[in-house]
Amino acid sequence: QQLMHRALVDADLRDGIDTLVTSYYLNKVRSLVEAGDLESANTIIQAAQTVGGVLGAQLVELVNRDEERAAALTDYQTAVARERAGFQRLIDGQYDAAITAFEQAESAYPQFHQVYEIGRLLRNNRSQLNSPSGRRAILQRIVDEMSWKAPPDLLDRIKAELNGRPGP
Repeated sequence: QQLMHRALVDADLRDGIDTLVTSYYLNKVRSLVEAGDLESANTIIQAAQTVGGVLGAQLVELVNRDEERAAALTDYQTAVARERAGFQRLIDGQYDAAITAFEQAESAYPQFHQVYEIGRLLRNNRSQLNSPSGRRAILQRIVDEMSWKAPPDLLDRIKAELNGRPGP
């Protein structure tokens, strides 16, 4: 959008394209939220906020106007943040905090990715996490069986540890 503004000298054409693009994404986010695809809606909103400008502000306003929509997206965003925190705490060896973070992710947005399964695995095997071989076995199980939609950067750090090299 910013590049288009620099390239187009006709202000009316530029404004018309802005309106068209904004309308498209507003309708896209609305449809995604109504269909329950909060992950895709959240991705569009985050991208628009990163770029900034009118579109980002309008998307946030659209979501915030509808309390149910806003609550659903907030719960989703909380689950994303708590899942990331869970993986980070796991990497850092803060096992109780990792368990809590995965439980909070599940509580915020039930059935989010595989946070329930990971939290249960960690909780049920808490004592094994204190030994290097136990930690390794649990991390390997997470990578092999519970990594669906896990944060790629944090998953890569776990894989690097399992392969005997420092994380990225």
